[in-house]
Amino acid sequence: NYTGLKIRYPLAPVTDDQVDMEITRRLSAHARLVDVAEDREVRSGDLVLTEIKDGNEVLEAGTLVNTGGERYWPGVQDHLLGMKKGGTGTFDVTIDESSAVAANRGKAFAATLTILGIQEQRVPSLDDESAALAGFEGGDEAMRAAIRMELESRANENGRNQARIQLLQELVKGHEVSVPDALVEKNLKLLLEELGVQATYRGRDPRSIRYSEAQLADLRSRASFAAKAGLILESVARQEGIEVTPDDIERKYQEIADMRGQRIEAIRGYIQKDGAVGELKKHLLEERTLDWVLERCELEYVSDNDAAAAAVTETAPAAEPAPKAKKAKKAKPE
Repeated sequence: NYTGLKIRYPLAPVTDDQVDMEITRRLSAHARLVDVAEDREVRSGDLVLTEIKDGNEVLEAGTLVNTGGERYWPGVQDHLLGMKKGGTGTFDVTIDESSAVAANRGKAFAATLTILGIQEQRVPSLDDESAALAGFEGGDEAMRAAIRMELESRANENGRNQARIQLLQELVKGHEVSVPDALVEKNLKLLLEELGVQATYRGRDPRSIRYSEAQLADLRSRASFAAKAGLILESVARQEGIEVTPDDIERKYQEIADMRGQRIEAIRGYIQKDGAVGELKKHLLEERTLDWVLERCELEYVSDNDAAAAAVTETAPAAEPAPKAKKAKKAKPE
């Protein structure tokens, strides 16, 4: 019983505000530091050319203080907020221990601060020139359209992943599967290794991670679920004649290479040397089988941006392969 299951498929329409935010984020990489000409107060994020005095002693005749996160005189920046160019004020300041200058750490004094100038990071407005600078051909409208398509593709893939998760839950719930302990432990080991890799990306030594009994129990439960789901998908693939070809493996190598910015030869050699081709093929087969089953479910398309939005129920075309699912979703009304 793995076809015709009722699965909720979230749809999240991309808004103009989301497109504008992503455009600003892309253009922020090309922001320029400019002098503030208008007579305005210092804002968070400004770079402020500041004279710092301790009584009559000039500690800094003019240093740029980053109000968004000062490294050398942390503790000074908050007092600059709200002041204007030419303004002077005296404040009780204690320099934070995080200062990049050892001699400054913990220094407490009555700081007289004078603002000599204000600079800000200015993000270019969207036009044909800034679009080209950001790597988009065809001008500002082309950049806007391309970014909207990227966000829609990302939203569609997120919705599809949520539907996949629910489908796996339904498959495991609807079938009695006896899983060998060794398989659960193998999946637990893989899960712990994956968490270790994620910790490394965040700059943490994975060897320093310690899990409580409750956390290990939760991870073991997830490993058991993955083992059951894998056996079910393996059975479906065998019954339906679903296979992974050498070309599929090559396309996956290329996908990984593109994602990591490396040559496909390097990725292929690494995976083959590590003896992980079998695991990669197994993963691809599970993915293809899951999509095959999803295309044969009764999908309930639900708007993700409004809890009260009406759901539209429709049966996915049984004859279409998984990659065409995105086209079907885009055809749905928002």
